[in-house]
Amino acid sequence: MPRLTLQFLLLLSVFTSCIGIDYLDDPIDERLRKLEVTPETAAIMSGETFSFSAVYYNNRGIETDTILNWTSSNPAIATVDNNGKATAISQGQVTITAFAGDFESNKALLTVVGNSNEIATIEISSPSTTVAINSTLQFSAEAKNINDQEITGKSFVWTSSDESIATIDANGLLTGKDNGDVNISAMADGVSSNVIKVSIGSTGSRSGNFKGLTGHTVSGKVTLKRSGDNLLLDFAEDFESQSGPGLFIYLSNSESSVSGGIEIKSLEANKGPFTLEVPSSVELSQYDYVIVHCKPFNIPFGAAKLE
Repeated sequence: MPRLTLQFLLLLSVFTSCIGIDYLDDPIDERLRKLEVTPETAAIMSGETFSFSAVYYNNRGIETDTILNWTSSNPAIATVDNNGKATAISQGQVTITAFAGDFESNKALLTVVGNSNEIATIEISSPSTTVAINSTLQFSAEAKNINDQEITGKSFVWTSSDESIATIDANGLLTGKDNGDVNISAMADGVSSNVIKVSIGSTGSRSGNFKGLTGHTVSGKVTLKRSGDNLLLDFAEDFESQSGPGLFIYLSNSESSVSGGIEIKSLEANKGPFTLEVPSSVELSQYDYVIVHCKPFNIPFGAAKLE
């Protein structure tokens, strides 16, 4: 057999092991849309300017250039142009928001100060973002001036977005009341802090069973679970995946695409049991599918829907 023909057949055999849907046919999923404004907090002196940035991800989870409109919650304190450049007018704090059509970004905080003795930013922190019902979690807050120097002796007013789920006292001690998520923030001298999302009673899990896709074979159970401050993917003893080149585990909101999802790790064992650690930024309810994905050819081998 001619050498060129043999090489072609070998290449064809590798390609057909991953053949399937084209990544251009990724399904549309509105949950993949995001518009992220950075930084989340900023501070400037009266008369100064500051430029915010924004990145838009479309409903396929792909970063896309688009026309953005920007707004300030109070133009008497600070204005913002359509390039995200804010101009300080007077002292106070505003939220800066970007829009892609009617799709809204997160709200960034901009504080305008008159001198270096005023609070420019407040940063809150906690040792965890999860707490059991009837348990407590201690928050701390730090106020800083425009030069990033700590301002001491300030009293903070703490706020929970839903006190039926969690309360927080004047000392920043949070108490879990019911299952759910709350946003925690603090304020002093009219300046608000960053927001921390806390999951109450989120020690549960979500599980699903794999099914093969694009003519490939994947089976068995997988569980996404919270263990203390860690989020883990447990592949059960009955898990088994067909071998293939460049197989990786992803979390995604689409059964047949990893676009807009998150890569966890390469698949190092085709049979269970084994456990993978998920990045701490991921929430238990954030993704609906676990996917075994052939990365070189962008083809899903199998997926499990998490319930």
